[in-house]
Amino acid sequence: SSKYSPSHVGTKTIGKGSAGEVWLATYNVQGTEIDVAIKEIPVDHKESRDQFVKDLIVFLASDSPYVVKFYGCFYK
Repeated sequence: SSKYSPSHVGTKTIGKGSAGEVWLATYNVQGTEIDVAIKEIPVDHKESRDQFVKDLIVFLASDSPYVVKFYGCFYK
């Protein structure tokens, strides 16, 4: 099981762009609740999904104060 699990997804949209919407949410990370943004990105085509996975790898490897912290991904 993942150490990151969604505890509450808010209904408040805090952003919207060509790649999808962003919602305010609360996540439970190892027993500590933190405010996060959840972005839903449609990946209807194999090419889109492949590019999304490549982008995730970059986010996971990044540890910069100039890049948004990446906590996890859920695929449905």
